[in-house]
Amino acid sequence: MNWFDGMVSLPALAVLYGLTFGGRLGAIAGFVGGVVAGSLGLYLTTHSTRLDQVARRVEALERELDTGEQGDEGPD
Repeated sequence: MNWFDGMVSLPALAVLYGLTFGGRLGAIAGFVGGVVAGSLGLYLTTHSTRLDQVARRVEALERELDTGEQGDEGPD
């Protein structure tokens, strides 16, 4: 989750949801809940998780490149 989603989009959607189903108090509760949920989402989504995803993708691309080099002998 990036900063914009966690601190802007999620609270805004929670306010709209709370306003629709609970009126003013629902909007206030939605804002507070959205900020808390967004903060936790930012805190729990660590950079190491993203780095692991990138590392797996790089390994997959390296395997794909190695396989392509072995299979492509070129013109004789």
